[in-house]
Order: sequence, then C-alpha cells, then structure tokens
Amino acid sequence: MISGRKTLSSIERAIDDIQESENRIRKSLGVVQNRLIDLENEKTATYKQLAEHRVNDALADGLIDEADKLTEQVKNLLDARLKTIEDLETRTRKLNAERKSLTAQSENLNKVI
Repeated sequence: MISGRKTLSSIERAIDDIQESENRIRKSLGVVQNRLIDLENEKTATYKQLAEHRVNDALADGLIDEADKLTEQVKNLLDARLKTIEDLETRTRKLNAERKSLTAQSENLNKVI
C-alpha cells in the first residue's frame, strides 16, 4: 500500500506537471495571439492599400474622363478654326477676283478718259 507521503508527493508531482503543461500552453497561446495580432495588422494594411488603389483608380478615371472632355473641346475648337480659315480663304479669293475685275474696269475707264 502507498503511504500518505508518497500519495502527497505523487499528487504534488501531478500538480507540478499540470502547471508546467499550463505554462507551456499559455506560452504557446501567447505566441499564437501575437501571430494573430500580426496577421490582423497585415490584413488592415492590405485593406488600406486596396482602398488607396481604388481611390487612385477612381481619381485616374476622373482624370481620364476630364482629359477626354478636354480632347473633344480642343477637337471642336480646331474644327471651328479650320472652318474659319477655309471661309477666310474663300472670301479672300472672291475679294481678289472682285479687285481684279474692278482694276480691269478702272483701266478701261482710264483708257476711255
């Protein structure tokens, strides 16, 4: 039969073993919790990068849209300028023809006088 002292000693060893196991588990739990915190921080940083990327894309889309509008305005202005130049050239040709005719008439009148 086991004596009282051996029983107590056995119980104390079992308690010590349990405490050691508890300490190892707590230490492992601390490592896992720290890793979880690190992963959460990485996840937050990744979401932040994603949000910044989406904002930049939205801004870029807005800039591209604005650039497209400006391009269309410039095209319209250039088309209007070309039309004005064509109209002025046509008018210049007509006026030169009229001047030539008037000059000829003037020369004829000068001959008659």
